[in-house]
Amino acid sequence: MYLQLCATTCSEFNNEKKFKIVQFTDLHVKYQHPLSDIAFERMNQVLDDEQPDFVIFTGDIIYSQPAEENLRNVLKTVFDRSIPFSVVFGNHDDEQGASNEALVRVAESLPYNLTQHEESGLSGVGNYILPVLSADGAKEAALLYCFDSHAYSKIPGVEGYDYIKLTR
Repeated sequence: MYLQLCATTCSEFNNEKKFKIVQFTDLHVKYQHPLSDIAFERMNQVLDDEQPDFVIFTGDIIYSQPAEENLRNVLKTVFDRSIPFSVVFGNHDDEQGASNEALVRVAESLPYNLTQHEESGLSGVGNYILPVLSADGAKEAALLYCFDSHAYSKIPGVEGYDYIKLTR
């Protein structure tokens, strides 16, 4: 089975042939909770210090309701800086009152978003490839593969987390 994934250009390498990615994972942000202020402080510090070309959020981003507003608030840290970003969800994101499909729609509605959700041959939400162009923009120099690894195992007798799998 051939895997078909949508592809939107992520960005491109600079003239020094560099492309800097910042990854934020397991933030577990609770909406308007004082302890989450630390996560925002660290995100802002990293973004200030690193000046990335692209930011990817790789799961367990939010950990409270209202889910859509919470996600929008987290992603604001990057789109307010005009930094392209994308999202791949974790096992806790859809436990906050909104499905991953609804959360993808939130991301897709924001400026500088590169998160995608289309039929791909893989199960789950938000499977996509992000090409990074060469410094001259003439060719794809790198590919970032973003896959939904799901939440928890649904296999009877198998505890723990789920995995990447083809649709049937």
